[in-house]
Amino acid sequence: MKEKIAYLRGLLEGLDISPDTNESKIYNAIAAVLDEIAATVEELAEETGELYEIVDEIDEDLGDLESEIFDQDDCDCDCDQEYFSICPSCQCKILIDDENLLFSGMDCPDCGETLEFEFEDDDIDEFDEEDE
Repeated sequence: MKEKIAYLRGLLEGLDISPDTNESKIYNAIAAVLDEIAATVEELAEETGELYEIVDEIDEDLGDLESEIFDQDDCDCDCDQEYFSICPSCQCKILIDDENLLFSGMDCPDCGETLEFEFEDDDIDEFDEEDE
């Protein structure tokens, strides 16, 4: 962009217009505005590039964090829900609903292993208070 503006300035100088004329003043003012626009665009492009790099780093960090928290190998179950537990046998992510909590256990939907949930008395009281 700056090269094109420099080319336009060269063309203006080649017109051999007296610097005191109104036309010359207008052309020079337009060229000055174009210089400012080009500088602003260049600055924005640099800042945008830096932001893209930062977002890429954040995306990589988030991907690493997701892998640590939700890493799952060869799970054939429907895992597009909010999960509260992971099967210790097959690492399947498991949604635990209120019915499973009442029976303190359930079968893993992927491998069939029986999962048992143990609660302290305080946990059960807190759960009952939330239902009220």
